[in-house]
Amino acid sequence: MELDKRLKELRLRRGLTQEQAAQVLGVSAQVVSKWERGLTQPDVQMMPRIAVLYRISLDELYDMDAYYSRKHIEEYHDSLQLARQSGDHDRVFRLMAEEIELRPDAFWEYLNLADYALKHGMTQNPYMEKLFRFAERAERWCREEKLRHAIFRCMVKLCSSSDNPDIRVRAKEFYDKLPCFRNVRETVTQFVLEGDELEREENRNILYMLQSTADLIRARMYRRNGTSEENLRYLQMSSRILEAVTEEKFTGFYEIPLLLDYYAMAKLYLELGLSEDADFCIKKILAALRRQITADSRAVPSEFADNPQPYGYKSYWQSGLELLERIEAADEFVLFREDVRELYTEYRIYFNMGEK
Repeated sequence: MELDKRLKELRLRRGLTQEQAAQVLGVSAQVVSKWERGLTQPDVQMMPRIAVLYRISLDELYDMDAYYSRKHIEEYHDSLQLARQSGDHDRVFRLMAEEIELRPDAFWEYLNLADYALKHGMTQNPYMEKLFRFAERAERWCREEKLRHAIFRCMVKLCSSSDNPDIRVRAKEFYDKLPCFRNVRETVTQFVLEGDELEREENRNILYMLQSTADLIRARMYRRNGTSEENLRYLQMSSRILEAVTEEKFTGFYEIPLLLDYYAMAKLYLELGLSEDADFCIKKILAALRRQITADSRAVPSEFADNPQPYGYKSYWQSGLELLERIEAADEFVLFREDVRELYTEYRIYFNMGEK
């Protein structure tokens, strides 16, 4: 089906008038009318917006079976291979960019193009102008988070290696688009940061990797559903990793996983008749939570104490209160009930929640 007829069919299927479609797309109704009569065609950059409006993929919008025959794909790859063999980097770049314009939702091609430009030092305009435009399009329309992040990381490297200061400064812009949690930034940190700021970021990355390792250990424990002895060994491994991070210093939000390990270990120790080990774990929890509200402890410089928790996660004081409630409610820890209640009250007062 021709594009003009396709656009009209999709609009009618959604039950929209030309005026309504135009309003969403940011054009006039006359422009939409011209598209549907075949007098003009939408700009390539408008195609993703049209696809979103009509709730279809770009392949469906373009009717790719008709637009991209096997012959076209073969011819494209043959031309690309010849250009690569000839060492004509400018032609390779142009061929890849033209293919992206024809297939704007082929976001892997965006990454391939950026990677090619990086390998061959194509870090000046007009190459970068086109890459900036493609990266902006990927940010808006690419739904694969990992692919989007990979494009941003490549753009950080490209920008930072450019001789043009106006381009280099944009490396930080793409770096800031990467989430700072779960080891997404660490491979490009050195391209945009230096000195103390670089050291702090590297320390945070080390923490994220250690936390991820501890998470994997716990995930294996839950998946295997082993005996109390086996589960205890997994928790001991996890806690030792996290202990290396905290070093019995106030680390705020990032200390909570360790305290949860201690709580689970205490329960298992009791199951195995090791009450002294269980008491030791509970005492470690109470000491750590008390340290989080001690002015002297908080005054000690820490890489992580004031780092905000990732979106969607509870703050450390909320998690601390919940952990205290769990200890207080557990009959097996009745000997600690008075200390827990006292600390619970101190916590609420410290964070201006008032006494319970």
